[in-house]
Amino acid sequence: IVKTFDEKLLREAIDYEISRGGQVFYLHNRVRTIAKVALRLQEMFPKLKIAIGHGKMNEEELEHVMTDFVAGKYDILVCTTIIESGLDIPNSNTLIIEGADQFGLSQLYQIRGRVGRFNRQAYAYLFLHKHKEATGEAQDRLEALRVHNELGAGFKIAMRDLELRGSGNLLGPQQSGHIVGIGFELYCELLKESVEKLKSSSKGKAFIPRTSLRLDFPFDTRIPQTYLPEARLRLELNREVTLCETRAEFEELKKSIVDRFGAPPKTVENLLKLAELRILTHEKGFVILTTEKERLMLMRPDGTYLKQGALFPRIDGRNAEEKMTLIRAFLKNIS
Repeated sequence: IVKTFDEKLLREAIDYEISRGGQVFYLHNRVRTIAKVALRLQEMFPKLKIAIGHGKMNEEELEHVMTDFVAGKYDILVCTTIIESGLDIPNSNTLIIEGADQFGLSQLYQIRGRVGRFNRQAYAYLFLHKHKEATGEAQDRLEALRVHNELGAGFKIAMRDLELRGSGNLLGPQQSGHIVGIGFELYCELLKESVEKLKSSSKGKAFIPRTSLRLDFPFDTRIPQTYLPEARLRLELNREVTLCETRAEFEELKKSIVDRFGAPPKTVENLLKLAELRILTHEKGFVILTTEKERLMLMRPDGTYLKQGALFPRIDGRNAEEKMTLIRAFLKNIS
C-alpha cells in the first residue's frame, strides 16, 4: 500500500497485526530522530512493547535487541535499513516504511522481502511524508513496487529499476554496438582485462592477458544431464569453471562442486583438468597453449614461443588423457 502518511491507517495496520499474534517492522531511516518516533508510537500504543534497532548501536546491544524481537518479547521494532538483509522472522508480517520515496527501487524491494516469510498474508505500507511532494521518478519507483507484487517479481523490478536509473555509459549507445557483437559476458571480460592492463602498467608490472587453450585432440568436457538435470545449473557451472583465474579459486570451486552436486563424473573431471591446465599455463607466463599432433606451442605475451633448441617441445601421448598429463608435467617443470 502506497499512501501519504495516515495515522488512522497506521493504527489499523498495527492493531490488525498484533490482533493475529504477529509483530511489526517500523522503518524510520534517521538515527538522530529514531528515539522520538519510538516514543510517539509508545504513546499511541501504550500496551505494546517497542524496541529500537540501528547500525550505530554497539554489537552486543543490537544482538540482544534482535534476539529478543525474534523471541517475541517485543511487538514493534523501530529500525533503520539495517533490516535490509540477513533477517528471517516469520512472525513479523507487517512492514511500515516512513519516507518511502527516499529509497531506491531495488532497496525497497529488498526491504519488502523482510515480511511474507510465513503462511499468512503480509502487508507493506509505504508512507510518503505529509508535507513533501514526491518527485516523478520517486512516484515511478513506488508505483513499480506496488504493481509488481507477485511471487518472482524480482526480474521485472530489476528491469524497471534499470529503465528508471539508466544503464550508464558501459551499456549506453556509445558501447552497445560492441556488446551486441560479442555478448555481454565476453564484453565484461575484455573490459576487466583492459582495467587489469592499466593497473599493471601503472605499477610497472608485466601484464599477462587471459590464457587460451587450443587443443587439437578430442577431450570430452560435457556436463551430463544425469549429473546435473537442470540446464541452468549446467550453464552456471560451466561459467564458474571458465572464469576461475587462480589456483586458490580453483581448489575452492572443486570442493564446492563435490559439496553441491556430489562426486563428478569423468567428463566433469575433464572440464576441471582443462581449467587447471589454463591456470597453470597462465601462472607460467604464457597467453596461448596450442597443440599440433606431437608439438606443444606455448606463446608468451610478446608473441615469442618457448622452444627447445630450434624446435617446439614434443608431447608423445597415445591418447587425450596421456597428452593432458604430459602437458601438465611439462609446464610444472618450467622455471
